[in-house]
This record gives sequence, C-alpha cells and structure tokens, in this order.
Amino acid sequence: MNRYCISNDEWPAAAHAKSLLFLIKGDTFGFNLPFLPRSSASVSDKKIGTSQLVVYPNPSDQLLSIETREGIDILEVQLIDLQGIIIHSAQPSTQKFQLQTTTIPQGVYLLKVNLSSQTVETVKVQIIH
Repeated sequence: MNRYCISNDEWPAAAHAKSLLFLIKGDTFGFNLPFLPRSSASVSDKKIGTSQLVVYPNPSDQLLSIETREGIDILEVQLIDLQGIIIHSAQPSTQKFQLQTTTIPQGVYLLKVNLSSQTVETVKVQIIH
C-alpha cells in the first residue's frame, strides 16, 4: 500500500477529490489542512473587481445600507438565508437603500441585488444583535 500526502498549497476541492481517489484505490494518505489567509473582518465588505455596489456596515446590527455608483439604480433587493429562503424583498428603484435588520434573526445571509445596469450582484452579509 502506498502513502500519499496532500500538500498545504492545494485548494480544498482538489485535495478532497485526490483523497477520494486514494480511498477508492485502497491507499492511505496524509492530509495537512491548507492555510487560507483571513481578513480582519469575518465577512468581507470590500469591493471586488468591477462591483457596482457598496454594502455597509457588514456585519450589521440595525441598518444595512446599500448604495450603487452614480447612474445605476437598485431595482430589487432580496435577503436570502443559507437555506435559500427569501427573508426580505424590496423594490426601491433608487441609488441608495437601507434595510432594517433589527427584526431579522442573527446569522449569515446572501444579499441579492438586481441593478438597472442589467447585472445582479450577490454579497454575503452578517447580521448581529
């Protein structure tokens, strides 16, 4: 029986696939958890690439503010839990929108925003109380 090791620089999905192959073949393997850098915040609120959306504060405890670049309107906002259930939905048709979060249970949600620029952006948000 051969012994294989999965290196620290492999992505978790690749490491998982490789480990399944070893188990199917009957080989043993060593696994070192990959080190992935973390930001100072538990949920990122940074703009990535060509994002047209700014969501703050994240995590939020009372109000979640959503803003777009000038000339782009927010057509629809959906707050979705991790089971896919729509918790809140609104159609503001403005460039700025505030979502009241005091009545929403604490947790991690997906904020899906349809924009007038024919794009849909999804941001992970955390609600704390």
